[in-house]
Amino acid sequence: RTIWGVQLEAPILSKISPIKNHYNQKWELAIQDENLNLYLISTDGEILWKRKLKEAIIGSVQQIDLFKNKKLQLLFNTKNKLFLIDRKGRDVGAYPIALKHNTELPLALFDYEKNRNYRILLSCGKHHYMYDKNGKIISGWKLKQTKSDAIHSAEHFVVAGRDYILLSEEN
Repeated sequence: RTIWGVQLEAPILSKISPIKNHYNQKWELAIQDENLNLYLISTDGEILWKRKLKEAIIGSVQQIDLFKNKKLQLLFNTKNKLFLIDRKGRDVGAYPIALKHNTELPLALFDYEKNRNYRILLSCGKHHYMYDKNGKIISGWKLKQTKSDAIHSAEHFVVAGRDYILLSEEN
């Protein structure tokens, strides 16, 4: 049984990403259509906003609490930009950030201590960039380049209290 329906300008292009509304704790949907419009759709099927992008979103839209005030922003990347937008569809801070190299992979988001000091890892072929939540490159990140292209987004594991990042390459 259909609860509600919504008509977009074009067929869906992206993954459908559930987005938590930090005001009412309900789930909403972030969707991109083939015309590269990004939509935020309420639980009632109402289009809250629509924003035209220049490229397709890679992977799904994730959420972070940039200001540690329990208000969530939407984080995602396209092939050459990293975006952080608020729940009204506006850019936040220094975002969007132009990537130094194009990527075909979605970002990897880490919150090691669960304290909202996020790390964002973007693999662009053989080049790997670690950003802080404000979009600045982490100077202590040592893996700048690998011998072959990354084929999956990085994953974070904790084993015996130690942090590990797994990055799969072509070779």
